[in-house]
Amino acid sequence: MILKSAFTRPEIIQALRPLGALIPGAIDSEQAAALRKHRAWKIFDLAHRGHYAFADLPRAPALHRFAEEFCQLPLSPDARPRLFRLERGDYSLVYDDAQRRLERGVELILDLSARATGEGEIVYTGSDELVIPQLPGLLSAVVRAPATFRYERYLPHSLGRAVIYRMRVTYPLR
Repeated sequence: MILKSAFTRPEIIQALRPLGALIPGAIDSEQAAALRKHRAWKIFDLAHRGHYAFADLPRAPALHRFAEEFCQLPLSPDARPRLFRLERGDYSLVYDDAQRRLERGVELILDLSARATGEGEIVYTGSDELVIPQLPGLLSAVVRAPATFRYERYLPHSLGRAVIYRMRVTYPLR
């Protein structure tokens, strides 16, 4: 289980729905710390797309159930979460998102960081812009449309040794 157990209860999910796409406190700090200790990081580095580390995770049925219930959309359970590690100098551009995004679906991003940095916001562009702050334990649920693209802001060197960890999973519509 990745999310706190309360997030499996339909009445809790229904109560959260009016809050929109940003849900604070969705994971215990101990569970987030355990996920941050991931073992098999791969480095992605293409200047025109981004620079960051990532690791694939096993399917998370509880996240799929939450996404379907929260967004009230039929979603394919086939997606696998991916863990991202961003350090000073790291970023992800719109072109990176454009290479492997789905045109229609729901994207969940869970911040697993140990502390807030005030940097590295996630920005969704399209007909409207949505900026998601970097905040430990924050879960964002974004319905992706064909005109929606995502990028993650550059982490400046003034960030020091702080690291941002995020788990992202994108479920296509069935």
